[in-house]
Amino acid sequence: MNEKKFLATTITLAMAIILIAGIAQAAKNLRPGYPPYDDLPGKLLNVAGLDPYAGYHAMFDVIADDLLTLGFDLERYICGGDWDYWDIIWEAGCRYSSQNENPAILQPAKGWDLAAFEWWLMPTGMLWNDGIILEEALYPVGYNGWPYLSPRSDALYWAAQGSTDAIQRQYYMHAWQRELMHNPVSAVVYYPEVYDILSSYVEGWYGTVWWYDIRNLAIDQTLIDTLTGYMSTENYNRLKNGTLKYGVTEEWWSFNPMFCDTRTEETFANLIGDTLYGMSLSVWPPAETAADPTKYITAPVLADGMPQYPVDNTHAIINLKTGITWSDGEAFDADDVVWTLNQQFDPTVKTTARGDFAPIVSAVNKINASAVELTLHRPYVDLPVILSNSWGLNILPEHYFSSIPPGSLKGHLSNTDPATSMLTPTIGAYNLTAYTATTLTYEKNPNYWGYGAPYNYGPHDVDTIVLVQISDAMTRFNSILTHEIDFAEYSINHIFAFEELFDRPDLDVFQRPYTASNSVWYNFDNPYLSNRYVRLAISHAIDYPYICTNILPAWGVTDYTEGRSPLVHPWHYYDDGTNLVHLFDDTLTPYTYDMTKAAQYFDCWKLSRIAHAPYASNLWNTTNGGAVGDADFSGVVNLDDFTVWASQWDMSEADFSWQGAHQCLPGQDKDSDFNNDDVVNTDDFTLWADNWGAEYPFPGAY
Repeated sequence: MNEKKFLATTITLAMAIILIAGIAQAAKNLRPGYPPYDDLPGKLLNVAGLDPYAGYHAMFDVIADDLLTLGFDLERYICGGDWDYWDIIWEAGCRYSSQNENPAILQPAKGWDLAAFEWWLMPTGMLWNDGIILEEALYPVGYNGWPYLSPRSDALYWAAQGSTDAIQRQYYMHAWQRELMHNPVSAVVYYPEVYDILSSYVEGWYGTVWWYDIRNLAIDQTLIDTLTGYMSTENYNRLKNGTLKYGVTEEWWSFNPMFCDTRTEETFANLIGDTLYGMSLSVWPPAETAADPTKYITAPVLADGMPQYPVDNTHAIINLKTGITWSDGEAFDADDVVWTLNQQFDPTVKTTARGDFAPIVSAVNKINASAVELTLHRPYVDLPVILSNSWGLNILPEHYFSSIPPGSLKGHLSNTDPATSMLTPTIGAYNLTAYTATTLTYEKNPNYWGYGAPYNYGPHDVDTIVLVQISDAMTRFNSILTHEIDFAEYSINHIFAFEELFDRPDLDVFQRPYTASNSVWYNFDNPYLSNRYVRLAISHAIDYPYICTNILPAWGVTDYTEGRSPLVHPWHYYDDGTNLVHLFDDTLTPYTYDMTKAAQYFDCWKLSRIAHAPYASNLWNTTNGGAVGDADFSGVVNLDDFTVWASQWDMSEADFSWQGAHQCLPGQDKDSDFNNDDVVNTDDFTLWADNWGAEYPFPGAY
C-alpha cells in the first residue's frame, strides 16, 4: 500500500501541472449519427449478399443466438444481389443514408454493423491491406471505412514493411498481428484449405497464381483425344480449335483496368494488360498437387528487373523493358508508366488502386524513356507487390488516354462501352473481340511482346479464351463436369461431391491452401462496436468449432487454420536471401468460443455505463466485472489512463459519451468516471491509483 500512496502523491503533482496546462478536451467523432444507446438489448445489423455462401448465411444463423445471450439482437438484411453488401460497406462510406454521397445505394436505414466476407491475401506480400487498415487510407483516399484508427497498429505495420531484414521483419509482423488480436478490426473465423477442380487437359494453371501468370497455360491436345466420352462433340471441337472457357461469378461494368471493381474485371485486366510486376511461382507444382508456399515470388513483367535504390530506400529506380509496342504499334515507354501511376494521386479520377498506392508512393517521375523514379513516403519492402496490383495498376497507353480529362476517364466510353473498349490499345496477351450479356471473348494479341524471343512465353495453343458468367456456384461446378466450361472460380460443393470425382480421368481434383481470411468485420461507427471490450466479447461469442465442423464442408472446405489476424495468412513467408521466415504468427492463441469469457469482456464495457450502479468495491477484482481505472479501455491500467482522467476532469459522462459535446473517435472510447457517479473527480483518481497495473478482464487477456 505504501507504493500506491507514493504513486498517488507523485501523480497528484503531475495532475496539477497537466490541469494548469489546460488539457481538458477530447477528440471529436469523425461521423456521428447513431441513435442514443442506453439499455440492452442493442440492435446490430448484419448485411449479407443474396448467395448463401457469399453471404455466410449459415454462419450468422449460428452467431445470432449467442449474440442475443450477450444482449445484442442481430437483425439481418439480405441484399438483392450477391455483392450488393460490398456497396453498402464501401460505396456508402459507412455513413447513414442522410450523410451518404449516393443514398440510392444504401438500402437499410442505418448502414451496417457486422458483415462477413473473404479477404483475399496475396501470397507474396501485403497488397490490398494498406488500403483498409491504415489511418492514411481513410475514405476517400482508401477503403479504411470501418474506420480503424490505431496509431500502434500503424507503427508496427510500417516498421515491418520498412525492413528488408527477415528476422526483424518477422518480429514486427508478429507484433502487428498480436495488436490486431488485442484491438480487433474483425474476428477471423477460418483460413481455408479447399478442393480445386478443373479439366485435366488444362495445363499450366494453378488456382492461387490464377490469371496473374498464364505464361504456361496450355491445352493437352493428346489427352483430349482420350476423353471424348466425357464431353460433347461441340466441346471437343472447341478445344481442338484452341478455345478454353472459364466460369466467372460476377458481372462487369468497367472495361478500363484502372477502374477494376469485380473479380471478373480483374480477370480480363490480366488478359488484355500488364503490370510492372506480377505474382508467380519459382517452382510450379505437378498436376493435382498443392504448391510449396515458400516458392511464391514477385517477378518483373513490364519492369526490367527489381527496383534499385541508389540514393536511399525511399527513392526507387525502376528500369523498363524496351522494344515493346502497344497493339496499335506505338512504343511502350516511361511516359505510359508515369501517366498511369500519377492518376492514382488524383481523387477526381477515382481509381481503384488509389488506397493501396497513394499511402505508399508520394511521387512518380520520368528519368528517361526506359526508367522511372518512385519517391516513397517511407521505406516499403513490398513495393514490387504493390506494383503488381491488377486491381487498378495495369499500365495504360498515355498516347491514347492523356487527351481525356482525368475526371472524365471513369465515365468515358472506353470504360463503360465494350465496343469502344475494343478499340483501346492493349499490351497484354489477348484482345477483347466479342461480347454478349453473359460472355466475353478474347483472342490472342498477335503483337504481344512476350510470345517471341527472348521471352517465348505462352499461353501455348490457347488461341481463344471465353469468360462465361455463371452466378450460381453449383451450376459452375456442374458445368465443369460436362465440360461446358473447362475451369472456374468459386466452384462450390460439399467435399463429398469432390471426393466422388477423384477417379475421373477428365478432371483434376485436389486440395490446396486458399490464401484468404474469412472474418466477421466490425463497423466502428457503431458506438457499441467502437469499444474494444465489446468487439472482443463478440469475438469470443462465435461458435468456431461448430461453424468449421458443420458448415465449412458443405462449402468445399477440406481443412482450416483457426483464425488469428485478418491480414496475414498461414502460408505467408519472406526470404531476404539469408533467412526464410514465416510471417504468420502461429504461436498466437486464436479467439475461442467461450461465453463466460465473452461475458467478462462485455462487462468491462457494460459496467462502465452511467446506467449501472457505482462499483461496490474500490479495489480491482475479477468478480467485480468492471475495468476500474482503465480509462482508455486498453485492458491495462497505466499512465495513459491518468492522462485521459486529467483530460476529462470535472466532466459528466454525458460530456464524453457518443452523444456528448466531446465525442470520441471511433475505436478510441475514453471514460474516467470509474465509480459511475456521473462526474470525473479525485474519487476517480483514487480508483485509478488503487488499480494501477490491473489487467482486464483477467491477467493475460487480449
